[in-house]
Amino acid sequence: MKHLKIVLALLLVLPLLQPNTSQAAANVNGPLTFTEVIAQNTLTWGSPINIMGSGFNHVTKIYIVAQESASVEIFNPIIITHEDSQITILIPDYVPAGKYDFQLNTDDNVGRSILINNAIYYFNVSAPTIVVANSTNYNGTHPIGSFVNVNGTIYRISGAGKLGFASWNVFLSHGGSSAKLVPGNSFDASLSTGVPLPFADGTLVRYQGKIYYMWHGARRAFASDQVFSALGYSFANVIDDDLHSYKDGAMITSGTSAHLDGTLVNSNGTIYRIFGGSRYGIPNEPTFYSHGFSFAKTVPINSADSAYGIYPETIKIANGSIVRDYNKTIWLIEDGKKIGFSNYAIYQYLGYGPNNFVTANVDNYYPEQAL
Repeated sequence: MKHLKIVLALLLVLPLLQPNTSQAAANVNGPLTFTEVIAQNTLTWGSPINIMGSGFNHVTKIYIVAQESASVEIFNPIIITHEDSQITILIPDYVPAGKYDFQLNTDDNVGRSILINNAIYYFNVSAPTIVVANSTNYNGTHPIGSFVNVNGTIYRISGAGKLGFASWNVFLSHGGSSAKLVPGNSFDASLSTGVPLPFADGTLVRYQGKIYYMWHGARRAFASDQVFSALGYSFANVIDDDLHSYKDGAMITSGTSAHLDGTLVNSNGTIYRIFGGSRYGIPNEPTFYSHGFSFAKTVPINSADSAYGIYPETIKIANGSIVRDYNKTIWLIEDGKKIGFSNYAIYQYLGYGPNNFVTANVDNYYPEQAL
């Protein structure tokens, strides 16, 4: 078999890679042709790589292999195109920053997976692109909406300090999750502690045998299971928790009345959130999930809901969310604004990592001064 060569042609203008030629090529099923390495550089998450040549239908596995790890770390890239003359891959978000090589494997005549590139070409993966902006008043506290763990107690940062949760269920009702929880720091700890947050509007809770709808810090019982079901609610979405400290609100007696604040209603596939006598639209799935919403908790819209007007502005991505836009820039969302990071050290200092963000379009969010 003739000596093989490999090309990594990036969609960037980059300096030439230096190959490690210590590994010999293996025999493969069928002819493969590669061209020379054109250029390479430090890659960021989502960077595309084009591998040009022919015979790539024989390629069965593609790997990214860490070169500076104490143990062997192998990652599977995101495969965009796999054709006979071209393979295009993306560096996935979960690949840590570091030095890597790129390997192609195929199956030999007896079905063994073997390496087919004769030279390993090193490249670096960096942290995501971070917006660089002037920062003058950053004091180290997490931004509004952040969920932080301060000495074992979970809080949400607000404009009035830090607010706790009476239970894990209350935390989840406000869109909290383990993935959103970051370590608090001394600045967070020094914030004043306010009254713990109640269950979010729309949470269904069973207490002492009764099911309650949580509404503006009060508990509202259903007059019967029939009323509960007529409003479209599901017993599968009811959680058990202690509600002894909540005051009773008016009982829910009608199965045809408009849904209460916090309910997610489905109108022919369009999801709205009921609040204050209006229907609030939700523009996309990243926004929907940022609030901890679930499609399993939506209910069919009824005629009373349909009488509500649609609020002119849609719901924004939840405060404290980390978002990467389609230009690969990382932002923190606060009150419909996007806040950049002056440098990657601040991003790491605040406890954020490669899996803390979602990808979304935030072009219509006003940029604020960076952290």
